[in-house]
Amino acid sequence: MIMKLSLNSPIFFRQGLSNQRQVPQLNDFLRRYQSGERDFRGIDLSDESLSWISLRGIDLSDAVLCLTMLEGSILADSNFSRANLSRVDLTATNLKRCNLRGANMSCADLRGADLSCADLTGANLYGANLKGAILAHAKLTEVNLQQADLENSHLFRVDLLNSHVNSAVFAGATGLTTPQKKWLQSKGAIKILL
Repeated sequence: MIMKLSLNSPIFFRQGLSNQRQVPQLNDFLRRYQSGERDFRGIDLSDESLSWISLRGIDLSDAVLCLTMLEGSILADSNFSRANLSRVDLTATNLKRCNLRGANMSCADLRGADLSCADLTGANLYGANLKGAILAHAKLTEVNLQQADLENSHLFRVDLLNSHVNSAVFAGATGLTTPQKKWLQSKGAIKILL
C-alpha cells in the first residue's frame, strides 16, 4: 500500500537529535513536491525516512541520499544520475525506467526492487543486495557489481557490457543467455548455473 504524501505522517520522521535538525528541510522538500515541483538536484536527504510514498518523476540527480529509507516507494521515471545512494534501503521499490547513470549504490538494499528498463550505466553497485530484483531490459554497461548479490534476480535481456562482476553472486538468476553466463563466469562471478 502506498501512502498519500502528508507532512504530518509519522512515517517520514525518525527520532534523534541529528534528524530533528533536518526536519525543516524535509518539510520544505515534501511541501515543494506536493505543490508540483520535481527538480531537487543536489539536495541532501541523508538518513531520512521516505518509505511507501510516490515520488514518481522526481529529479534527484547529484543528490545525497546515504542511509535513506525508501522502502516500497514509487520512484518510476525518476532521475538519480550521479546521486549518492550508498547504503540506501530501496527494498521492493519501483525504479522502472529510472536514470541511475553514474549513481553510487554501494551496499544498497534493492531486494525485490523493480529496475525494469532502468539505465545504470557506470553505476557503482559494489556489495549491493539485489536478491529477487527485476532488471529486465536494464542497461548495466560498465557497472561495478563486484560482491553484489543477484540471487534469484530477473535479468532478461540485460546489457552487461564491460561490467565488473568479480565475486558477484548469480545463484538462481533467470533470463541470462548461455553466452552471458559463460562471460560472467570468466570474469569471476560465482554460483552461475550453466
